[in-house]
Amino acid sequence: MTFDQNVLAYGDNLDYLRGLPTESVDLIYLDPPYNSKRDYNATFGADAQIKAFKDTWTWGKDDERALHHFAKEHPTLGQFMLALGGLLPKQGLYPYLVAMAIRLVEMQRVLKPTGSIYLHVDPTASHYLKLVMDQIFGGQNFRNEIIWAYRGMPAKSRAFQKKHDVILFYAKSDQATFNVQLGQPTAGSLKTFESGMSRGYNANLSKKMVTVFDWDKYNHAVATKKLPCDLKPTEFSGGRPPLSDWWEDIRILGGPGNKERTGYPTQKPLALLERIILASSNEGDVVLDPYMGSGTTCVAAAKLGRRFIGLDLTPLAVATAKARLDQAGVDVTAIDYWGSPRDLASARHLFKQNVRDFDCWALMNCSAMPQDCMSRVFGLRNYMRFDSKGLHQERALYVTSLNEPPVLDDIARLRRLMTAQNAQLGLLICFEYPTDPEVLQAVADAGLIKLNGDAKTTPKLQIITVQDVIDQSYLATEVFSHERVERQTPVQQMELV
Repeated sequence: MTFDQNVLAYGDNLDYLRGLPTESVDLIYLDPPYNSKRDYNATFGADAQIKAFKDTWTWGKDDERALHHFAKEHPTLGQFMLALGGLLPKQGLYPYLVAMAIRLVEMQRVLKPTGSIYLHVDPTASHYLKLVMDQIFGGQNFRNEIIWAYRGMPAKSRAFQKKHDVILFYAKSDQATFNVQLGQPTAGSLKTFESGMSRGYNANLSKKMVTVFDWDKYNHAVATKKLPCDLKPTEFSGGRPPLSDWWEDIRILGGPGNKERTGYPTQKPLALLERIILASSNEGDVVLDPYMGSGTTCVAAAKLGRRFIGLDLTPLAVATAKARLDQAGVDVTAIDYWGSPRDLASARHLFKQNVRDFDCWALMNCSAMPQDCMSRVFGLRNYMRFDSKGLHQERALYVTSLNEPPVLDDIARLRRLMTAQNAQLGLLICFEYPTDPEVLQAVADAGLIKLNGDAKTTPKLQIITVQDVIDQSYLATEVFSHERVERQTPVQQMELV
C-alpha cells in the first residue's frame, strides 16, 4: 500500500489498521471516545440533531478475542490486562481499555521509528491509559503528559471546575522527529527588541556579545567601526521560549457562532492539531487519525503539506470531514474510500441496511455538509456564481428521494427544504430516474437560475441518480466548475468569468 493519495474511511478502525504496512505512518493523533456512557449527537442548528456515535462500552466476544491475542502475541501486555480484569468489572472502563489496547498495539506497529503518537483523553481515563501505553510503547518512550487548559462558561458543581484535557505524547524510539515549537515572547524580550530596532542591534560589551535585529545595519556599524568586530553576533529570535507541556493559549471552539464549528461533537480546534503536526512531523509525512470525527486532523495535515489517513466508525463523520476538506481547498479527487459502496448493488444494500448511513454516503460523495431532517439527512454545499454585478456565494441543497422512482411529494419536499435553508439550487438523488410526466413537469416548472455569467443558466431543480454519484459524473457540471474561487484573489476570480 502506498500513500500517494489521502484516505478517508469508515468502519471499524481495527480492520483498517491491520491492513496497513508495518512502519508506514509518521504521526498518529487520536481523540477516542472517553467511556462517558452516553450517546453523542452532532448538532446542526438550534434544535436539529444527528446521532453521531455511541460511547457506551460493554463486554463482548471481541474483548475475549483481544485477551487471547495478547496472551499469544504480547504476553507482558496480556498479563497486565488480565490483572486489570481482576480489579475492574467487565463493563464500562475495562472493555473500553481492552478495546483501546488492541488498537494501540496496531498503531505501535504501523509507526515508523521516527514516528510519534498523541493520545488525547479525558482525565477520568488518562491514568489507566498511560499504564496501557507504557506496556505497548515502553515507559522509556514516554515524552510528555500535555495539559490543554482552557476556559469556558462555568457550571454549577460540587468540585473545582474541570477545564483541561490530557494528551499523552509517546515516541516510537529515540529517533522520533521533534521540531521545537516556540511560545509567546517574554515582556523582557519585547523591551529588548524595541530598544534595539532603531539601530539594528543591541550590544553587551562586557560579555562581548551583540543581539542583531537588522543585519544590514549591524554590518554597516561594524564597517564604520561603531561596533568592535570581535563581538559575537546572535540573531534575535524574538525571545520566544520553547513551549512547555502546559498549553493554555489555544481556545476551545465555544458556541455555534464560531466559524470553525461543524456541529460535530467533541470537535477540537484546528490550532491544537496544527501544533502537534508541526512538532512531530515534516512536510510530506503521513498523519493518521483513527478516530477522525469531523476531520480536524485531516484539514490541519493538508494545510501543512502532510498526507493523511482519516478513519471513523460512521459515514456521518466521513461526510462531514469530506465537506470540510472540500471547503478548505483540498483536492477531493485524491481522496479514496474504504468500506463504502462502489457499485449500485452495494449502494442498494446500504440503503436497506441503514438509510441514514446511505444518506451520509451520498452526501459524502457530493461534498455536501450533513444536516438533520427528522429521520433522514440532507446536505448543503456552497458555490460561487458570477454575473455582471459581481461575485455571489449561493447554496446548493442535496437530498435523497423518499420514493423510488421519485414522486411529486419528493419534489415538494425538496422545494420546502430549499426555502427553509435559503438554497438557490436543489438536487434530488434517486436510484431510478422518474418517468412520470407530472414529476418531470414539476422539475421543469421550477425554472432556471443563472450561473457564471448572465448568459449561462441551469435548471433550479436537478435529478441525479445513485449511479451518477458512484461515477462522480455530476461533479463535471457547470454548477461547481468554480467551486473554490472564494479562496482566490479578486483578480483570479474575475479571470475565471
